[in-house]
Amino acid sequence: MGSRLQFLTVLTAVVAVTAIVPTTFSPPASAASPAAAYQLITAAATGALGADSAIACPIPSGSEFVDSWGAGRSGGRRHEGVDMIADRNTPVAAVQSGDISFKQNRLGGNAAWLTSPSGNTFYYAHFDRFEGESRFVTQGEVIGYVGSTGNAKGPHLHFETHFGGTVGNPYAATYAACVEPVLDATQIQADTKRFEGHVAVR
Repeated sequence: MGSRLQFLTVLTAVVAVTAIVPTTFSPPASAASPAAAYQLITAAATGALGADSAIACPIPSGSEFVDSWGAGRSGGRRHEGVDMIADRNTPVAAVQSGDISFKQNRLGGNAAWLTSPSGNTFYYAHFDRFEGESRFVTQGEVIGYVGSTGNAKGPHLHFETHFGGTVGNPYAATYAACVEPVLDATQIQADTKRFEGHVAVR
């Protein structure tokens, strides 16, 4: 247990400090489908962050992202989100239940605002296309597909968190939702295989 915690601590530190190395999330074999991955991610994230601030992974089927909060952008702007790189048309999920409003703007292209009953808001940008119309959605429901509309170079999802109405660095919440559950699941799979092997030998 101690060695695993040490491994996770070192891995987290390396990812957070070395921004040029993308954080890669791919569901383990036991959670290969988006639905299974979503269930795994939601359960772990809720336990780690608490009900109000826990989110489901925006891209349950896998993506790459780094902590680029505050990085310079054109026109003197600063980056206020996390860019999640995935193939075009990869499904994007509602991170919490709430009212979603689809909009179009110059920078975000096909974009959306999701507002939860607790007052948290989440901004998604660069969709290739939306899934359905503006409406109330449930956590994990597909709301759109990764694209490169607006001011984007290549397909990716720009994702922002506004907990309590205040924009903040979404990296920690996104990492907790997308990466940590997969590390946990991978460890569980490894432990299970070792246990099954031990039982088989005996």
